[in-house]
Amino acid sequence: TKERQYLEIVASDRESSPIFIKPVIAIDGSEYTDPVFTVGGHFTAFDVGPMGSELRGDVLLGSRYGAAVDYYQPIFGATSSWFVAPRAGYDSSPFNIYHDQDQLAHYQLRTITGGLDLGYNFSRMAQLRVGYEGGGIKLSHELGDDLLPFSSDRLGTTTLSFSLDHLSFVQRKLIGPDIPRDGQEFKSSFKWHDAWLGATTHFPSVAADIEIFQHVSQRGSVYVKADAGSTLSYSNDGLPMYSLGGAQRLAAYGTNELLTNQYVHGAAGYIHRISQFQAFGGAIYGIGYLEVAKAYGLPAAPTLPKDATAGVVLDSVVGPLFVGGSLGDSGHRKFFFYMGKLF
Repeated sequence: TKERQYLEIVASDRESSPIFIKPVIAIDGSEYTDPVFTVGGHFTAFDVGPMGSELRGDVLLGSRYGAAVDYYQPIFGATSSWFVAPRAGYDSSPFNIYHDQDQLAHYQLRTITGGLDLGYNFSRMAQLRVGYEGGGIKLSHELGDDLLPFSSDRLGTTTLSFSLDHLSFVQRKLIGPDIPRDGQEFKSSFKWHDAWLGATTHFPSVAADIEIFQHVSQRGSVYVKADAGSTLSYSNDGLPMYSLGGAQRLAAYGTNELLTNQYVHGAAGYIHRISQFQAFGGAIYGIGYLEVAKAYGLPAAPTLPKDATAGVVLDSVVGPLFVGGSLGDSGHRKFFFYMGKLF
């Protein structure tokens, strides 16, 4: 008789669900003489309580430190589309202000918050949420010039968001988790702030960004991206909502060099895979891109700040590491490195 092969599967009940832990390593070397280094972990546990629930959290240590936890619970049973999601967190991060490569001030920004969302899942990827987050915020002056006249205040934000892939109004079809090859991503959010650091009035904020990637060869892809934010002509006399300068927006400019309540930013670039390796599950890429932006309400700022950036990306299991340099207008130039989310 002909020999046959069989696959036998044996299932058994578990007394507790597994906890998945993902290490977190982030380095912001936008200012290479004063990098911000963070290590920690992200954990996820399923069915903590009623079936269908998820407990997620982060623990961070280093230049930035803190902890956060949120709990996802379906309301009408494990298969219900309606859910409730309470959360809480504490974060302490450096808030440095540079002009080009000169550090003007060093602050520490601390927040402690708690919130609650009510939501509905249209599908596995589409979600509607309405929620409120409140707490406290403190900005402590550590070194340099005291440029910001804020100390501590209450936080209060109401958010209405539609999301795909757990992002605020996201359409995500990216091939590759760190270095996309094809696809597009879109995100937007609307918030109403009834309390903000230094603000004497209530105001809204809206932000959106889009990224489009298209491969042009077996190894190369081009991309364009645009993002913007605004308080919709409402006056925010507190800490400005948005920032230009640093690895994510205008790399040649100093970190937080342009603080504003309204901006637009665009970039276009090319990504080329130089080599692929199996040892660490990744590849080496070359990347080059051009940026241009506009910061409103800053008379002393350049009309259209811009720069050109080029470097090498090592993409591995621990995340992408960028090393390169940027040359901008008005004498701005910088060598920098960055480990974390690039796109």
